[in-house]
Amino acid sequence: MQLASLYGQGGGRIPLADGSSITLSRADLTKCIGAMSLADCRTMHQAACTGDAETAQRLLREAAQRYQASAAAPAAAPAPLPITRARIRLR
Repeated sequence: MQLASLYGQGGGRIPLADGSSITLSRADLTKCIGAMSLADCRTMHQAACTGDAETAQRLLREAAQRYQASAAAPAAAPAPLPITRARIRLR
């Protein structure tokens, strides 16, 4: 399985072994790589430079999964205002 091409502006979809994929924006991809350990980041870079796509893709997949798991859940929508007698006008 190969990584889907990353878009020209950065970001894209990273396929996982279970058939699902993670979609990352350029900002998310930057954060994902920034959160990698220095050793993993160097190994990924060296693997990509030497043509070892399998290692580079594996490291990026692992980093993306860790990033997705640690990303904060979106904020819940605010609760609707309660209907009170003051808001109801009967004619």
